[in-house]
Amino acid sequence: MQPAAFLFDLDGTLIDSLPLYEEAYLSAFAAHDLPLDTEAFRRDIYCKGLPLKSALAPRGAAHLAETIRVGRDAHYEHLLATKLRWFPDVLPLLEALPPTLPRAIVTGSHRSYVKAIERSLPLSKYFPTIITADEMDPYFKPHPHGLFLAAQAFGIDPERCVYIGDQAFDMEAARNAKMPNILIAREFTPSYARDCADRVITSLEELM
Repeated sequence: MQPAAFLFDLDGTLIDSLPLYEEAYLSAFAAHDLPLDTEAFRRDIYCKGLPLKSALAPRGAAHLAETIRVGRDAHYEHLLATKLRWFPDVLPLLEALPPTLPRAIVTGSHRSYVKAIERSLPLSKYFPTIITADEMDPYFKPHPHGLFLAAQAFGIDPERCVYIGDQAFDMEAARNAKMPNILIAREFTPSYARDCADRVITSLEELM
């Protein structure tokens, strides 16, 4: 059955932001002489969504969370505004989707990140509805709250939408919403995410 609306994750699904977030995160830790390597960042923070304070606690630095967050975000937002790119398979799909088909972004990124992204990529041209962490707070993925907000904005039952993302918590959020899901297997998608997916693709052009 053709979905009545397409909902997309943002980071790692539509935009190649992981290298930029990694650079900002590692730089913020290094500024305070705190250890954090690429493997730990990708495994725990990116793929599992470990909060900043939880990442700092084992390093005895939870009290620095706000200071590090401010430095990380300033660096990251600059990178988003100047170096960000779509994945190559994104625009062909977005241009091919019928203009009357509702579409939205449901992302764990904050609204300030989205504003920075808009300085380099025309998100709102393709997605008039964007649900961010600010609207979801405190019910973040894998809680389905963000997906419910998007479906409600369209007046469409969640079961008639589809959610496309690159991480296990994206798939789990969709399942918790009783919404069909599609995993886009990108470079940094963990293998266990496939266990939660209704369908797995390696290019968004497979949806055309």
